[in-house]
Amino acid sequence: MLNRPLWFDEALTVLNFALLETPAKIYHSYFIPNNQILHTIFLHWWIKLFSFDFLRLFPFVCGLLSLFFLWQMRRKSGNTSAFIALSALAISFPFTVYGTALRGYMLSGAAVAGGVWMVTCFLENGKKRFLAGWFAFSLLGVGTMPGTLAGIAGALLFALGYCRWEIFKKWRLYLAGITPAAAFILFYLPIRTDLRRGAALGEGWANGSAMLLALAMGIVFTFLPLIIPAALSKIKPCRLTPKCFHLLIWLLPVPAAYIFKVAPFPRVFFPLFPVFALLLADGVRDFLALMRYKRGVKYAEKMALLITFSLCFWGAAGHMEVIREKISVLHPCPGGQEDFIDCHFAKKTFSPQLTAREFKKHLSGVPALYATFNSDPWALMYAFMEAGVESQIIFDGPGGKVSGIPQLAVKHFDEDKKLLEDRFQCKFNEVFSTDNHTFLVPAHE
Repeated sequence: MLNRPLWFDEALTVLNFALLETPAKIYHSYFIPNNQILHTIFLHWWIKLFSFDFLRLFPFVCGLLSLFFLWQMRRKSGNTSAFIALSALAISFPFTVYGTALRGYMLSGAAVAGGVWMVTCFLENGKKRFLAGWFAFSLLGVGTMPGTLAGIAGALLFALGYCRWEIFKKWRLYLAGITPAAAFILFYLPIRTDLRRGAALGEGWANGSAMLLALAMGIVFTFLPLIIPAALSKIKPCRLTPKCFHLLIWLLPVPAAYIFKVAPFPRVFFPLFPVFALLLADGVRDFLALMRYKRGVKYAEKMALLITFSLCFWGAAGHMEVIREKISVLHPCPGGQEDFIDCHFAKKTFSPQLTAREFKKHLSGVPALYATFNSDPWALMYAFMEAGVESQIIFDGPGGKVSGIPQLAVKHFDEDKKLLEDRFQCKFNEVFSTDNHTFLVPAHE
């Protein structure tokens, strides 16, 4: 995963934002939500320190930090249950994808993981240093992307579930509640106009129910070996305690699916996955305690080993492309799993670097080529830069449409050629293809 090529959003992040002159310039360039500001600033510094050689190590470090922060919460579920739950998260395909992606999702996940640690400690003892940590992690999360507010809300609800009802009489709860809002206002107030403009773009899923199904499938795909025992442990009467707030965490994405003009991309809720891991660690703890009470200590230990072996098997299967393709088709909407299961940018067929090498070998004399949007023009631009190809890539973007018939065009290998011909009112002939792309030239009548 560390060696895979950059895809559209990653290449756009690097080329269009991370390479800007200063962090201040990055902060004031929030033209589209692709600029996940604090993540871009960290990436800007990372490139200055290490050039382009170790880019994917930055999100990898964020992934390690998130696991470290979550491990600090092991006293709530016990070492065994915490180890099992964090292992399930760490070896899962979604965690591996976003733990090596040049996007802000893993940095936001680390902020949520650190935030749940800080806010839990603050609600327990009210010490100011934990409030300061809660504010810092909230600022890091929302400054990376506004959607992290869902993960931050999940962190607060998780901490609240370990309190007594008397917490509602204490000022620390309300102080903890307004802290993320204060962090959000502080960060986005100077660029509020840009924030509104970005929100008005309406990027996301038109079908909120389909988004929720994709997210649910991603959660099950990640945590299946834990969901079964955790669910079994909850099939019993329970008293009305603050633990009920833990149930609300699972429902946090639902309002976003129907309130906004378009539903967010499922990956926006990836920062909630660390909190889901903690919830499932609690479920595994309760399941093992139930087995210990009914069958004895040795039986509970055997069940812990069985869960561990099953998650290793499931984690290994999740990294097999053929398995992911089989699971992906369970979603009724075409392409519905690109965020967690059947990610096109993690497939072996995604090879813009091969395309760049083949172009350099056969067509490097062409000054410019037109790229369709589905061919991933930003990934091609980055691959061309790496390969030392000087030919310019042009495409229809926010700056306007390309005028005139291009001398050379490139499309995704399974994209209908007729769409390109209708766009330019011209017939095209194929020149050659790679695993990912097809090159075409205008036909001379």
